Amino acid sequence: MSPVNVCVGGGQGGGGALGPAPDVGLSSFRATGAGIMSTGARIKTTGAGIKTTGAGIKTTGSWNQDDWSWNNDDWSWNQDDWSWNQDDWSWNQDDWSWNQDDWSRNQDEWSWNQDDWSRESRRLEQKSRRLERVELESGRLELESRRLELKSRRLELESRRLELESRRLELESGRLELESGQLELESGGLELESRRLELESRRLKLESRQLELEWRWNQEDWSWNQTTGAGIRMTGAGISDWSWNQDD
Repeated sequence: MSPVNVCVGGGQGGGGALGPAPDVGLSSFRATGAGIMSTGARIKTTGAGIKTTGAGIKTTGSWNQDDWSWNNDDWSWNQDDWSWNQDDWSWNQDDWSWNQDDWSRNQDEWSWNQDDWSRESRRLEQKSRRLERVELESGRLELESRRLELKSRRLELESRRLELESRRLELESGRLELESGQLELESGGLELESRRLELESRRLKLESRQLELEWRWNQEDWSWNQTTGAGIRMTGAGISDWSWNQDD
């Protein structure tokens, strides 16, 4: 039975074991370099693997025996593909050296980027903290502004209250001033009434003295008249004689 070879190199395209390099940043370059380096060894040993694979398949279980006819048909294709992989291996070897050099450069750049990333990360973290502090300060200033606004409104209301209180006191002062003027007028009226009563009292005293004097004068005049009456009576006979003499 002819040996059956199975291709494990990945088929057309070369470097099939690697596959497309994942775009995951600088760390992927480092992994890719190692992958290319190990791929060369896999491609190099694949030829022997393909040569000895037929025996492996031949001695495998019943399932592989049934599948042998398919593998036998595929063997010619794998043989052709093996020669292609052998040629591609030399290309991969050359490409591996280039990737190794590029890998060292990427390693250096990666370390530089790591340092730069650390600096950038610290800078962004500091900036974030500054922005957070600014935001907190802005919130604090907003609250302070609202507090001052409320305080200003409270002081404005207090000022209006004091203004109204001042006007009330002014009106109260005017009312008291009017009451004082009214009391002053009433006091003046009472003073005038007092003087009127005093004058009336003096008038009554004068009238009383006048009456007293008149009474005394009348008393004196009465006593004089009393004494004069006797003289008149005594003179009556003379008056009668005088009237007679007149007639005569």
